[in-house]
Amino acid sequence: MRRVWALVLAGGAGSRFGTGTDVGATRTDAVAARTKVMVPVAGRTMLDWSVSAAAAACDGVTLVLPAGLLEQAVPSAETALAQSPVLGEELRAGQTTSVVPADTTLADVALRAEVVLARADAVVAGGATRSASVRAGLGTVPDDVDVVVCHDAARPGASAALFDAVIAAVRSGADAAVPVLPVYDTLKRVPAWRDSGGTVTATVDRTGLFAVQTPQAFRREALVAAHAGAPEATDDAALIEAAGGTVLAVPGEAEAHKVTTQADLVIVEALLAGRARAVATHQTSPTDGGSG
Repeated sequence: MRRVWALVLAGGAGSRFGTGTDVGATRTDAVAARTKVMVPVAGRTMLDWSVSAAAAACDGVTLVLPAGLLEQAVPSAETALAQSPVLGEELRAGQTTSVVPADTTLADVALRAEVVLARADAVVAGGATRSASVRAGLGTVPDDVDVVVCHDAARPGASAALFDAVIAAVRSGADAAVPVLPVYDTLKRVPAWRDSGGTVTATVDRTGLFAVQTPQAFRREALVAAHAGAPEATDDAALIEAAGGTVLAVPGEAEAHKVTTQADLVIVEALLAGRARAVATHQTSPTDGGSG
């Protein structure tokens, strides 16, 4: 039976995320010390949320990390595990909230350990661009996989059901499938935009326009062929389109909002709060794991 494999992309520098204080002083030190996807949101790191959803829907997961972070992750994990065997047990079980205190040195070590011990089947260093990182991840995908799903770790709210939806669309015969949301804001064209603003030259008709999210699913052969020659694009579906492939759109999720700035973090935390409570309730249920 053919399998499905996910590439969770966490290679971005997060330069627009910054270290500002506009979402509360308690976050400042933690943000400065870690890559964006290592920042906690609704009790778990963005990375943990994203890998968990991918693992629930796919047969395997490759985590694509910045090369520098990957070099630090393994020794940091070894240090953390040497300090606390319980930490390793909880990280492997995905129960990281109880061992990751806020704004401490141990939190940084523990979160780096989580990178290695997350529910990922492979960890690889990404490239200088998003497309290069996808190609690095493709090199880890086993031969018996026929559907590959690419997901940005900075969209921690994407559910396993959203993964299922794009996978099903590809299984139905499409070369690729992407989740989308309608564009509700009025769109203006400002060709000469500067930090101080710019002149509006037109109002764009938003009829038929949709904002694209991840996860995005692909026929493996189509994705590999689209990356031949090392092209660059803001998402992989654009490469499939350029190659003449069929890309289906499925309904997206508000929770799959991308964390680009610290303001986005506040939005996603609010969206994920209910899901985090449900997970915590399940983990603490006295009947969970019982014999019935």
